[in-house]
Amino acid sequence: MGSIYNSKYGGKCIGRLESDGEVYDSKYGGKCIGRVESDGEVYDSKYGGRCIGRIESDGEVYDSKYGGKCIGRVESDGEVYDSKYGGRCIGRVESPHIQRSGAALLCIIR
Repeated sequence: MGSIYNSKYGGKCIGRLESDGEVYDSKYGGKCIGRVESDGEVYDSKYGGRCIGRIESDGEVYDSKYGGKCIGRVESDGEVYDSKYGGRCIGRVESPHIQRSGAALLCIIR
């Protein structure tokens, strides 16, 4: 399980990514709100759903809603940066599955 935080330093745990790719959000009573596949595709539902983004091997995250525009990046240390807000750090994620957890933060949770 990889925890997802809303701040670079500490902050509140706002979600988690399970090893099977399911994403759970703390705001909604721990319900599954999406999933991230091992190939980097991000979906808005536990079962099926629509593909809303993807993460590439270099850590860049692309959003399907805006024609494949880069919306942020996930660093190897777990920091997550959002392109929308001038590249500021919007949170951090923990091992394992750092890239997949970061994609969940950018595409599903925020």
